[in-house]
Amino acid sequence: MIQRILHARHFLACLLAGATGMVLFFRAPFPEDNFFLRVMAMRSDPAFLFFKYSYTLFLYTTPYIAYSILLSGFYIFALKAGRKIRAGQLPPYSDPRTRTQLTLVLGEVHNPRKQTPSETPSWLIIPERGLFTGIAIVGAVGSGKTASCMYPFAEQILAYRAADVDRRIGGLILEVKGDFCGKVQEILARYGRASDYVEIGLESEYRYNPLHNDLDAYALAYNIASLLNNLFGRGKEPFWQQAYTNLVKFIILLHKVAFDYVTLFDVYECAINPDLLESRIKEAERRLIEADSVLLWEEEYLKHPRDLDPFAFRLDKESNRYRAPLTPGLVAVLKITMCSGRRKMPLAGIPFRLKRKHSSKPSKDGSSTIGDASSPNCGPPSLREFPYFSRSLMTISTSSARFVPLRSATTPRPMRISGLVDRCPLFPGSLNAGISAV
Repeated sequence: MIQRILHARHFLACLLAGATGMVLFFRAPFPEDNFFLRVMAMRSDPAFLFFKYSYTLFLYTTPYIAYSILLSGFYIFALKAGRKIRAGQLPPYSDPRTRTQLTLVLGEVHNPRKQTPSETPSWLIIPERGLFTGIAIVGAVGSGKTASCMYPFAEQILAYRAADVDRRIGGLILEVKGDFCGKVQEILARYGRASDYVEIGLESEYRYNPLHNDLDAYALAYNIASLLNNLFGRGKEPFWQQAYTNLVKFIILLHKVAFDYVTLFDVYECAINPDLLESRIKEAERRLIEADSVLLWEEEYLKHPRDLDPFAFRLDKESNRYRAPLTPGLVAVLKITMCSGRRKMPLAGIPFRLKRKHSSKPSKDGSSTIGDASSPNCGPPSLREFPYFSRSLMTISTSSARFVPLRSATTPRPMRISGLVDRCPLFPGSLNAGISAV
C-alpha cells in the first residue's frame, strides 16, 4: 500500500498542496489594507493586481514544492534503498513462422542504467529495415558468439514465412569451418525447407570455378597473385612476382584458347610440372591445326575430285556436305582451284582478305572479288596477312568469289596465316605458293 502511494507521490503532493493552500488562503489572506499596497494601487493598478495574484498562487505552489521534496526523499532513502526489485515477466515470444513482419529478436531490455532485472522487461527487436545495415558480433574465443547469436538469428530469419514460397527468406552463407552450414541445413529441415539447401563445394553436386568468367587471362592471373601475396606475403624482388604472374597468365590463356576451359587445378599442375605443360602446348598446337574444318557442297566436290581426294573429305550427314580438316595445304589447293580456268569456287568462312593487283572488283561490303575465269589474267592475287583465324567453317559454293567469316558453334581461337600466291598455275607463268600457320 505504501509503495503504491509513493509511486503516485506527484499526485499526492498536488492534493496536499491544494489543501494547504486553501487553509493559508483563509488564514493568511492578501493584506490589501496595507498602506504601501494602497499607494501602489492608486499609482499603478496593474502592478497591484500582479502582486495580489502572485501571492495567491504562491499559497499553492510553495506547499507543492515542499511536499514533492519530502515525498521524493522518503521514496529514495527510506523505501527504494532497501527494496528488492522483482523481475517482471516478458511478453509472449512470437513464433517467426507467424510474424506479420520480418523482425529479429536479439534479447531482452531491462534497466538501462544498472545490470539489474526490470519489473517491466521487453524484447530487444531489430525491424526489417535495420537488417539491411549489417550486424557485427564481437567477442573472445569461446564466448559463445555462434551458439548464442548466429544460430538463433539464422533460425528466426529462415523460419520467417517458411511455408510461403513467395515471402520466405533465402541467403548466401560463406564460412571456413563448415559447422554453421551443417546447422543451417538442420534448421531448414526442421521447418520443411530441406530442398532449399544448396551447397557449393568440392565434394558437392554444385561447384564454382573462379576462373570461368569473362575476365581476360591477365586479370585472372593478377587475382591469383594478389591472393598469394595476402596469404604468404609479398616478395622482396618484384621480378619474381611479375614472373609467376606471367606464368599463370600464359597457362590460363593456353587452356582457354585450346580447351575453352581452365581450373585452378590445371594452373597448379602446369606450374609445377614442366612435362605436363609441354604436352598441353603440343595438344593445343594439334587442336589449332586439326580442329578447323572445310565444308563443300557435293556438286562442287565432284567437279574437282582429283585435287580434293588427298585431303580425306567425308560426307557430313548433318549438313549434307563434304567435310575435311583445314590444313595449310588444303587452303593452298583451294586458292589454286579458285584461280584456275574452271568454274569459280567462291569461299566463305575464312576470315582473311584477298588483294588483287589486276581486275579486282570491290563488292558491296568492301571485300575484293576475283574476276571472271575468262579474264585474260587471273592474278596475281596477293595474300598479305590474315590477322584472326577463328574455329569457323570454310564453305565452297557457286556464289561470288568472296571471303566471308562464318562463325561456328565453337569458340573462336586466335591464329595467324600469312603467305603469298604469285600467279595462277593454268596461265603463263609458274606457281609459287607458300602458306604458313602460326
